[in-house]
Amino acid sequence: MAVVSISRFHTAAAGAAFLVAGVLLVVMLVVESASVHVFFSWPTVLAYLAIGIGFAILATGSVSNLAARAVLLIGAVGWVLLAVQTVARLPLGLNTLAWILAVVGGIAGAVLLLTARLVARRAATAFLATTVAVTLQWLLLFSAIAVPLAAIVAVGFLVTGALLVATPRTP
Repeated sequence: MAVVSISRFHTAAAGAAFLVAGVLLVVMLVVESASVHVFFSWPTVLAYLAIGIGFAILATGSVSNLAARAVLLIGAVGWVLLAVQTVARLPLGLNTLAWILAVVGGIAGAVLLLTARLVARRAATAFLATTVAVTLQWLLLFSAIAVPLAAIVAVGFLVTGALLVATPRTP
């Protein structure tokens, strides 16, 4: 039985979206560390949208794996809701639901991408590590390690994006 992977186009497009998100998350960290206080952060909104787009691209590319498509779409919805929440200040329950969708869709999607060999192993591993860092960032949002975790998430999306763009799928 042949392993069917996500197309090279979808992999590279998702990687580009994650690269953009990583750069925007770095910009957000720089803006916040410079103590620039704004009502909401455009880099954050655009980064969350780029992450949601990356998830959606991976989902549309996983034509042969319905489970991967479903959980990646769940993650995409979560990230888009987080972007909307950054601008519109959704109710707390909806914000929590958005984080749960992003985290569950991210971790489950990364595990399926890795185990089903839908993308290169290194890219899938980086994606899994990044989604675990996102989970820790959400759980420890108000702790002393929130900023270092945000930096790890930003670098994680940069690395994941670069690996998705640069590496062909290998079993």
